[in-house]
Amino acid sequence: MIKDTVLGIFLTYPRFVALKPRVLELLTYYVISKTGEKTNLYYTDSTKLVVCHNRRIHGHQVFKGIAERGHSSVGYFFGFKLHLVMNHRGELISFCLTKGNIDDFEFY
Repeated sequence: MIKDTVLGIFLTYPRFVALKPRVLELLTYYVISKTGEKTNLYYTDSTKLVVCHNRRIHGHQVFKGIAERGHSSVGYFFGFKLHLVMNHRGELISFCLTKGNIDDFEFY
């Protein structure tokens, strides 16, 4: 009985791919609606979003032509960077997703 209930909430892969653009748009609106109050003090940082291991870059097809090889303090990676701007209260002010090869100083 529990198995049927749990499996009923999961989507098939084709259905997930079909719904993804609409969900991404709704998620973006939700995050923008929750942004904090603008102040005079901000903190900025970025984190890497790895798409695949460096050894598998040549065979990677999902983000081919979109993701790029980048460098962080830990080393090289293949993927994207998520840039966040927060105020001194820890509230999200702005965010941006860029290719992995965009330098943090170039973005800010």
